[in-house]
Amino acid sequence: MASVNKVFTIRRDLLLNQERSLELAQNWKKNKSNLELQDERKQFNY
Repeated sequence: MASVNKVFTIRRDLLLNQERSLELAQNWKKNKSNLELQDERKQFNY
């Protein structure tokens, strides 16, 4: 029974890690597009 619980714990941790990395990827994309917008604004200012 203990090994079954271990498997579920590992699976849950993997799912949590996947959610976390998805969140990080989305934040990275958001930051990247914000930086690109800033760059475009700078080009127009010159």
